[in-house]
Amino acid sequence: MLRIRGEAKTNVRRFLDDVSFVVLKESRDRLRLVQRQLRDHFREIANQTTRSLNESLQAAIASARLEAEDRDARTNEVERQLHILRQVNSHVEGLQPADEQVGRRATRDV
Repeated sequence: MLRIRGEAKTNVRRFLDDVSFVVLKESRDRLRLVQRQLRDHFREIANQTTRSLNESLQAAIASARLEAEDRDARTNEVERQLHILRQVNSHVEGLQPADEQVGRRATRDV
């Protein structure tokens, strides 16, 4: 009877060791799987965020470049119009009779 009890205890210990080993191995495997899934998930989020930030940066750079080009084009247009107005003004002054020009200058001096 003692021998059977001893064998039973030994068998129970072996069984518990085997169960403990299997449970520990499965726990480690699951933990690694969860870690991999979390790593992949957050890596994808980081990649998406990086792509989004790069796209935003490129859009901001393009917008700034476009604004500078628009500003330069507008400056050129205003300078062109100013040149035309100066030419028109000089032609108008050339068309006025001489005595009106003298009178205009005299009233400006007063």
